[in-house]
Amino acid sequence: MNAPVSTTPSGESVSGPDREAQAEKSDDIVVFFTRHEGRCSECKEEFFRGNMIRVENGKPLCLECAELGHLEFLTRWDTAVTRRAGKLSPLRAVVVEWSRSRQRYERQGILATPGSIAQAEIDSLADAELRERHRARAAVRRAAEEQSFVTAVTAAIRTQ
Repeated sequence: MNAPVSTTPSGESVSGPDREAQAEKSDDIVVFFTRHEGRCSECKEEFFRGNMIRVENGKPLCLECAELGHLEFLTRWDTAVTRRAGKLSPLRAVVVEWSRSRQRYERQGILATPGSIAQAEIDSLADAELRERHRARAAVRRAAEEQSFVTAVTAAIRTQ
């Protein structure tokens, strides 16, 4: 059985589970980092490799024409800030880039309003110490679990 195939904005084909995963997340606005030069289908402004575009009805749009020009790019560097900014922003878009080696789109960050990014950074700084304590406790717990696993495996090997 052949899976349906579609093409990406940069010309790669996507089929099967990847295409289904894209369809499941269709409520998110998706912005692409371009891999090729092109032109906006509305204003005809040229875009280059690495620029961000939105694809609507199969046609590339610059961020201004897609009414996303007022949003700022927030990289995926800090999960807490990215998550909070996405929740606080009235309009957000997920930024993705095609990975040749993995043959799929990979999330690079989000576009969110500047105010929501600033508020998310403030909120993140406010509870950074608490999150660090949680991480430290989780590391101790994982170390204990790993030690008990190693002990169990060692005992199982010795009984063979």
